[in-house]
Amino acid sequence: EPPAEPPAEPPAAAHAEPPVEPAREPRRRLLPVALAVAGLALVAGIAWLVLDPGGGGTPGATATPSADRTPSSGSGPSPTGSSSGSSPASTPSSPETGDPAGTTVPASTGSRADFVETYYGVLPDDTGSGWSMLSEGYRAATTYDDYRGFWQTITAVTVDDVAPAGANAVEVTLTYTSDDGGTEQEVRRIDLERSGDGYLITGDEAVG
Repeated sequence: EPPAEPPAEPPAAAHAEPPVEPAREPRRRLLPVALAVAGLALVAGIAWLVLDPGGGGTPGATATPSADRTPSSGSGPSPTGSSSGSSPASTPSSPETGDPAGTTVPASTGSRADFVETYYGVLPDDTGSGWSMLSEGYRAATTYDDYRGFWQTITAVTVDDVAPAGANAVEVTLTYTSDDGGTEQEVRRIDLERSGDGYLITGDEAVG
């Protein structure tokens, strides 16, 4: 018998190495980078919303406060409400405002001297009655608050003397007693006008 042929070798393809799978390392590196970029974009968006909530305004801008106004001080009234002439210093105006007497009420009296004594006789306690003895024009030169404020600094006023000073005026010598117990004397010229059966004070000034 012819000799048996040796078995045929398997095809070369049977011994070929399996194909190498492509490396995935680049994809793994790109993922953290993409996450980092997305995180930065989110932070930037939040920061923009915080700094510019109104859409275009300047962050941190504030309005400049207006300057404080310093109230000016005025001079105190005289005992009859005028700002002219010397008188004891006045205190700040009372919270009470307006004209308590409404209109002027001339006091019924037979003489100017009696009227002036009556006027100072109601003060300093009854400033409402005293205010009503001033003429409307004279009261327009001050306010009831200032008038009442002045008499609140006085605890007593005494008429020491009244003398004629022309056809429509008298000179009255007064002694004031202040809250601290001190006294002050002065002479004032009181101008008067006839009103009905009484008088009204139209002006006054310190003359001594």
